[in-house]
Amino acid sequence: METLSYKDEADRAYGLGAMAVCMVVWDNEQYMSGLSLDASENLGLEISRDYFLQANQNLSAKGVWNSLFSRMQMDAGLLVSNAMGRIIVRGKREITPQEAARLLDLINEEGEAMCSLEKDESRALFDKCFNYFHRIFSHPTVGELVGRIASDLQRNRRLDRDELMVILRPLLR
Repeated sequence: METLSYKDEADRAYGLGAMAVCMVVWDNEQYMSGLSLDASENLGLEISRDYFLQANQNLSAKGVWNSLFSRMQMDAGLLVSNAMGRIIVRGKREITPQEAARLLDLINEEGEAMCSLEKDESRALFDKCFNYFHRIFSHPTVGELVGRIASDLQRNRRLDRDELMVILRPLLR
């Protein structure tokens, strides 16, 4: 995976399915509206507008930063999950050091732009996401759920939130 572009439709479906898992395991499923293979490349995970709302302007600077950092953490989790769904679940292999370095580079860029994170802070965020989601996506049951989402998504072209939550119900227990 020299770049993060999708190889084919199945690759994209696995990446999107893994992103849905990320939304659920990090308790953000209320922001997920659905998944679509027909949406433009960066819009396949349909997220409600509430997710993108700016922090309350009456918050302290620290409160605003914490809100931005929380969103940055979710974005990093989505990026890492997408890659792991495609590589670990679909590809049935480990992420190479080069692939991990590319993910870290992207998180560094976004962390600096969104939250003014230093490289060591972005690295800590990357390590947290990578380790957490590696355990998640290495679990056979999670792999089956991602595979089912990918299969249903390729067949139906779109899955709404309710359809996804039925599939992902085992993660809510």
